[in-house]
Amino acid sequence: MRRQASLPLSVLTLAGLAAACGGGSSGPGTEKFTVTLNGGNEVPVVSTSATGSATFTLVGDTAIAYTITLNNINQVIMAHIHSGDAGVASGPLLVSFFTDTAGVTPPNGVFVTGRFNASNIVLGGVSIDSIRALARLQHAYVQVHTKGNPLGEVRGQLAP
Repeated sequence: MRRQASLPLSVLTLAGLAAACGGGSSGPGTEKFTVTLNGGNEVPVVSTSATGSATFTLVGDTAIAYTITLNNINQVIMAHIHSGDAGVASGPLLVSFFTDTAGVTPPNGVFVTGRFNASNIVLGGVSIDSIRALARLQHAYVQVHTKGNPLGEVRGQLAP
């Protein structure tokens, strides 16, 4: 059975907690989160040979740099971060990295790279500190959608 996430109060709670605690990273630009992307992490599980990885590195207190690498994937239509626990489908969208409704089949390797700040966060009340707090607790995930699997082909939790 597919578990559906409602707009989690935990996101807003973590936003307040992160602000109150001051974030507590080990230093500007040193905190890194990694993600392993595969179909087994999707809800429901997707049988696919596609895989990938992602890294996210705090840049000061105001931005996060990212790189998403993909292998054996076709017709990518979206890539983004959601709030949500492992095994929970459809958490709220936090940050979008790529959208192309026509679908793009990338070569194996780096798919997207860049950095985002508070202005790129699409869910109101969420900050860079909130995303950092969610990632520390593994309450956020990266998901890549394709034309063949529009609900998501590969996914993975952000983890310290």
